[in-house]
Amino acid sequence: MNEELAITIGSRARAAREKLGLTRAEVAERVGLDEPVYGRLERGKMLPKAVILHRLSEALGLSPQDLMGLAPGESVDTFLH
Repeated sequence: MNEELAITIGSRARAAREKLGLTRAEVAERVGLDEPVYGRLERGKMLPKAVILHRLSEALGLSPQDLMGLAPGESVDTFLH
């Protein structure tokens, strides 16, 4: 697991969720995760699978690139080096 990427996704997901006024349980249900598992995601303790990242981006109104903190045209490889 890439810790930096997991932390970035988690903190961006938390900020977006709070901005939308949603609870962790509400977002967890929308993306198909148990609330404790979603809580781990927000704390940066796990990387979501691609399908969960896609569902999360839809639930929060962000692109997957926004959740990963990538600039337009930037690759996820940025986190892998």
